[in-house]
Amino acid sequence: MFSDEEDFSDEALQLPDSPGSMLAPEKNAEEEFRDLVSKREMIEKKMNDVDELARQVKFAMELQKAMTDCYSNRVSTFPIETVLELRSLSSGSLLINFSIKNNTANELIDWTISASLTPSSLAESSEGSCSQSITLASLLPGEEFSSELFFPQSYLKLPSIVRLNLKKTFNIGNETKCIITQLHSEHISLRDLLCPITSVQLSSKEDERTSVIGVKLHSAFAMFPCGSSKWLSRR
Repeated sequence: MFSDEEDFSDEALQLPDSPGSMLAPEKNAEEEFRDLVSKREMIEKKMNDVDELARQVKFAMELQKAMTDCYSNRVSTFPIETVLELRSLSSGSLLINFSIKNNTANELIDWTISASLTPSSLAESSEGSCSQSITLASLLPGEEFSSELFFPQSYLKLPSIVRLNLKKTFNIGNETKCIITQLHSEHISLRDLLCPITSVQLSSKEDERTSVIGVKLHSAFAMFPCGSSKWLSRR
């Protein structure tokens, strides 16, 4: 017979280590290694993002400087080539057709093209009476982008200056920063709203041919002779 103490001694209760308990330290070390690799990849990504941000800021500043240089210096290698056309509609509204071509060696990514109308009386002010914008997702070197912007008659205060700008927005230190580059500016008045019509040939009673040139008048010219105060202030 054995006593209870002999049957359940401390030595008998001590079991050998299981295979899983021997591998536990190695598993923890592997997890720590994976965490370190993940942190390194995260740091490398942040560094690449900072480098790309710095590159984009530098390019935007260089582009702004190049476009504000005197015309004789930039005419041979225009960084951004711009074509602007103003069309007056019969309703009195204004349609701005434009196209830009990227002549730089860099891709334009997430830029914004904006057009603004500023009355001549506020020409020295940066505030326009009306502005519209289009987001340019990407424009590769050598590519061209064309679009149009519509301005209702109620926002058209003549004479005005039409400005076409290229804007890039950056998020630096949780603050929004913008670099604006003016691409083109043009003055528009009532005189510019005259639209020539194809000339026609009329015959008089004496069978003499007379050349007549027709001109399509903007609605403002119809209101002006009537003494409308609405258009007198917009001459």
